Amino acid sequence: MQYDHGFKAGDQVRLKAGGPTMSVELLVGNLLLCAWVDPAGRSRRGTFSWHQLQSMDAPLWLDALQRLSARWSVVAATH
Repeated sequence: MQYDHGFKAGDQVRLKAGGPTMSVELLVGNLLLCAWVDPAGRSRRGTFSWHQLQSMDAPLWLDALQRLSARWSVVAATH
């Protein structure tokens, strides 16, 4: 069975629920092995379903702005 989730090794991802930016190391079916560094500087790895993850292609602030603008009227000022 082939999964069309769009992730590939080397992609930067994050849990939809929040957390650190992780790097996809390996894909097996619908599971992704991801690596990240915890606040203490230790290397960590975990396996996640692709449904739990979002791509970090866009800057983090853009995701926050989109979430806020879905709830409130947001006006961005530029100088």
